Amino acid sequence: MSRASVIWAFLAFLVVGFALQLLNVWLRPAPVGVGPVIGAAVMALILYLLCLVPALLLWAFARFRLTHALVPVIVLGGLTVLANGSVIAVYKLPGLIGAVFDRPEIKAKFHDSYVASARKSCVQSATARAQGRFSDAEIATYCDCFAQRSVDRLSGADISALILNRNNPPPELRSRLVAVAQSCVADTLQRR
Repeated sequence: MSRASVIWAFLAFLVVGFALQLLNVWLRPAPVGVGPVIGAAVMALILYLLCLVPALLLWAFARFRLTHALVPVIVLGGLTVLANGSVIAVYKLPGLIGAVFDRPEIKAKFHDSYVASARKSCVQSATARAQGRFSDAEIATYCDCFAQRSVDRLSGADISALILNRNNPPPELRSRLVAVAQSCVADTLQRR
């Protein structure tokens, strides 16, 4: 490789980093302004510099000989694409998970799995909390109700939120699940 081709390759990967960060800005639901574009440029530059360090270290071990520049150039390119692509993937992950779970065949499989898991978990926690105030049949009725009604009200985005924030779902989703639980308690107690 010539000195010019190494420089052009390094600059090309910087441009790729900028392009990926601009794609990240463009994929956001909010309107694009100057601030996010500048932020994307800064992020791309930071990631590029972080990726440049291992590439230059590799090349330094080869005493910066042009004949040994190919591996560092490939490492720089791979790390640049990986680092910038990871930023996009992390930002878009909830939407991607939601889109997957909105597919009917996936949602049907999830439905069955969720109902079984929610029912089992519900029976365990309700039995521990009931302290003899409710019969096993009432607990089973309540848990069946909650498992069925809650899964029917979950969108792909809700499922994504539950997966990514298992112990702390968003307040809006939590309030909907609480409403389902309250309606199931009312229905179960009416059967007494």
